[in-house]
Formats: sequence, structure tokens, C-alpha cells
Amino acid sequence: MTLTFEMSTPLVDHGHAIREWSLACVRPYARIADTQHGPPDNWREVLDSCPVAISRHDRRDVEPVPDFTDGRWIKELHVVESLTYGDIWISDVQGQGIGHLVVNLTGTPEQIQRWYRPIVDEGGQTAFALTEPHFGSDTSMVATTATRDGDTWVLNGTKMYCSIGAHAQYVVVFANVDKSLGASGIKAFGVAKGTPGFIVAKANEDKLGIRSWQTSELLFADCKCNASSLDVR
Repeated sequence: MTLTFEMSTPLVDHGHAIREWSLACVRPYARIADTQHGPPDNWREVLDSCPVAISRHDRRDVEPVPDFTDGRWIKELHVVESLTYGDIWISDVQGQGIGHLVVNLTGTPEQIQRWYRPIVDEGGQTAFALTEPHFGSDTSMVATTATRDGDTWVLNGTKMYCSIGAHAQYVVVFANVDKSLGASGIKAFGVAKGTPGFIVAKANEDKLGIRSWQTSELLFADCKCNASSLDVR
């Protein structure tokens, strides 16, 4: 049996077209994106100029990336690598985030229908808020609290380095409902953009590199979430 790691010619050609376009149309905005800590204002027009299909969450009326014999993951890897060859700023506007993936993995059927399906079917971006000022990925240290108040959960706390947090349609926020329960006391809550008490303290941190990629500081000050529909069990 012969095992080959070569990609199919159609996929290679598709990726090459994206790469050449990225060099010509994405890279010229690299300095602007780095300086203003965000993608150029005309990013949609830049994406519109791509001569071949690319995955887009902001428009559903465009042709999707075709299927190739290489399979989904090889295709997606090659497309993303080709897109970002010009500059990384394009990832901030192309990526959908991972908040909705958490809902799909751990949510109830009703929550999946409300929070996951619209993102997959209609487009949009979601965020994942775990890290806090005093820890990185150690979930046992979550200090953000969620307190039950009748038909609502009231969230209080601060989250850091939340990718796409400032402009995502909603953020999946990890909070502690009962510290005596240890890890079992940590739950995830979907908080929609614009919810009272959901405050974007800093849209983008000052970073040493990849400054165009949005990593936000988010505050939750008596932020109320509906208990029956937003707690991701």
C-alpha cells in the first residue's frame, strides 16, 4: 500500500489562487492593520475581490469553497494557510470564533437551536471567555461568579484576552455558581452582545505581535442572563 501526503491538483490550484490574491490584496494593508490594531475599514471590499471561493461568515450569498477529494480538514487547513499568507489580519474577519462550538458540544437541544444553528446557517462570530486577570487556562481558578436570582443568573467578574470578544454576537462566559462544588460548580453562560452589564473594557490589548487580532477585556457587572435558555449545561 502506497501512502502519499501530496494534495490533489485542484486543491493546490485553488490554494495557489488564494495565496497570490492574499499577497496582492491583503498584504498591502498589513501596516495599517498593525498600527490601528484591527483590520482595515474596507475589509469586506478586500474579501470581495478574491477571484476564487473562500469561506465567509459575513455573506451567505457567495459561492462556498468547493469540496475536494482531500477531505474537509485538509481543505480547510490549506485554505486558511493560503489566506493568511499575505497577513494575519484577515483571520480576525474570517474566523467565526469558538463560542458556538461549546454550545454544540455541551448545550441542550433547545440551546443548540437558539445559539448554534443561526451561526452555522446564517453566519456571525462568537467568543469564548475563560481567562481572567489572575490565571490563564486553569479553570479551577475561575473567580467570575454567577448567582441565581429567580429566573435569571447574575454574572460578576472580569475576563481577559477574549478573542473577538468586543464584536462577537455573543460570548460564552465561564463562571462559578458554587465554589464549594469545585470544578462541578463552573458553568458556561451565553451572553449576547449589548446585554446590560456586559461591558467591553478594552476592545484590544496592546500586544508585542499580531496586534490586529482582537483580544478583549470584558467586564460583567450585575449582568443578567435568562436561566432557562442561557446556562449551557
